[in-house]
Amino acid sequence: MRPGGEHRDARMIWRAGCALRVALTLLGSGYIHPDEHFQSVEIASRDIHNITAFTPWEFGGGPDGQPLARVDFPPFVPCRSMAFVYLAAYPPMLLCRALSLSFQLHPWVLVAAPRLWTLVISLGHDTLVGRLAGLAELPVGPVLAVWAVLWPTLIFQSRTFSNTYELFWLTAAACCAAGVRVGKRQTSGFGAASLGANWVVRAVGFGLCTTFGVFTRVTMLPYAFPFGLLLLADTTLGLHRGIRLDVALMERPPVRSLLVSIVGTMVVVTFTIGLTAIWLIVEDTWYFSAAPYGERGQHIATMWREMVVVAPWNLLWFNADQENVAQFGLHPWWMHTVVNLPFLLGPLVPLLGAQIGWSGVGGMLTRSWECDDRRIRAHPSGRAVLLRLALLCSVVLGVAALSLAAHQEARFLLPTTVGVAVLASPYLWTRGKPIWRVFVGLHLVVALFFSHVHQAGVLPALVTKAVEQDTNHHLLVYGSYMPPRFILGEAVSESVSGTVHDLSTATDAAEFRVQAQTVLQLVYRCNDTRSTNLELVLSLAASESAITPELYDAIADLGLTVAPKARCYWPHFSGEFPPRKLSDLKLCVRHLVQPTGWSRRLCRARPLSSTLTES
Repeated sequence: MRPGGEHRDARMIWRAGCALRVALTLLGSGYIHPDEHFQSVEIASRDIHNITAFTPWEFGGGPDGQPLARVDFPPFVPCRSMAFVYLAAYPPMLLCRALSLSFQLHPWVLVAAPRLWTLVISLGHDTLVGRLAGLAELPVGPVLAVWAVLWPTLIFQSRTFSNTYELFWLTAAACCAAGVRVGKRQTSGFGAASLGANWVVRAVGFGLCTTFGVFTRVTMLPYAFPFGLLLLADTTLGLHRGIRLDVALMERPPVRSLLVSIVGTMVVVTFTIGLTAIWLIVEDTWYFSAAPYGERGQHIATMWREMVVVAPWNLLWFNADQENVAQFGLHPWWMHTVVNLPFLLGPLVPLLGAQIGWSGVGGMLTRSWECDDRRIRAHPSGRAVLLRLALLCSVVLGVAALSLAAHQEARFLLPTTVGVAVLASPYLWTRGKPIWRVFVGLHLVVALFFSHVHQAGVLPALVTKAVEQDTNHHLLVYGSYMPPRFILGEAVSESVSGTVHDLSTATDAAEFRVQAQTVLQLVYRCNDTRSTNLELVLSLAASESAITPELYDAIADLGLTVAPKARCYWPHFSGEFPPRKLSDLKLCVRHLVQPTGWSRRLCRARPLSSTLTES
């Protein structure tokens, strides 16, 4: 299949990319970031299955992962809306609950179900990406082919990140602003008919998608703003007719009609955004006033007086204080532009920049391309020009706005991928085999790394423990990402927070000893003299690169010894403790041997830290 050849070859590449996305979803055990689980699936599992789960601080959780009382919330908490959780995690978890009534579900089903749900949405999202390319009068086949092999598409679009759903909402809002095609009828060779040119439907759709996107992530605002201007221009100038932009400006309606169209569109969009926002605020306020945060059925007047939850505003308030952001790491202002954007998109970024530098922004916006029907129009329509401009402005404005924040992660730029991919894919498609092969190779390597290597031992180790169903077996996890609890399906207990204990915040052997002793004293209920004779099995799950002589000494100081045999999961890469050699590329579970009377000595030991470090 040659890039630059028939567009049916591009469609075949897109189908192959979709098949690879499904395979990586089903077979990959990689773990990109804790937020994949703790900001969606963990919350839904706690609510639906009533199991032990970790509640992050964004949802009102305390340092130990247990929900705080409503009156104990900090001023900026909660700063995440339940609208995202309801969409991303509730449907698959409700399905698992229904199936568990009739079948014994394997623990891996709980991991795969949310990913498959997001994957199904992402496949529908691909059609919106193709429609955006068609409305921009760009070749749909090449755009979809490039989109399908991007590693963010292969990996992130099957993971329950809020960034992924922000991208979904942004693309849907862009389609509403530009005018989604229906059927095969067209008003011209390239200009697709909008929804009957019904500006009200498009304005309502844009308002809904934008509001849900903002309540998913507040960073949706700069990404969506250019598409709001596109909607205004399209509905006032009648660009849905497929006419050129200069003709539309010459044939513009009288000033009074222009003002009526502008005001009417803004009123509809504002009313939709306001009504949807009020609905989501009421829902969040009701949720966080109910159990486990408070008494369900609280009087509505008291609820509103004591705590009205406006999650996007709380998140902005939190990020406005650099001391808060510093907890997660500070980055230079150029991090997004120089590192994160090229990391996500590879050669597409310099390719698009080179094309803009060569022909200018005007040349990029007005260039004609051979589309799927093999017809080339002398000039793109006015709507296509403005849509290309809106896509470019969305990328630039989004990167610029997020660069003002001190904490910058690559996934924050996930919404930029659709704009860059749509605009740059035709240039990549016509560059020939060498560049195409480099592009595909780079993205496949990164996709395989994140799906099969990066923190890939954590979930299989938890699944193995869940299959054992041994409540006397306690697992200490060190040198890797936080272990999600929902996989274990353990009933809520007031005495101890489950049988998996996170020591990932320990950066060396000394901190490991402090945290491990604190956790073990809690596990053995040392504050209850009747419970110090518990016979429990202890194991340590740690990246092999974290197993050092100093760690063995710390374990010995606790009075334990490490069994020589281990159950290992390969490959496993941990950035917390990078492997020193190839044999370190694994996570191993080792039994911790307890001498006779060890638990009594543990409970008599003076606590090394007064702060509960278990999470």
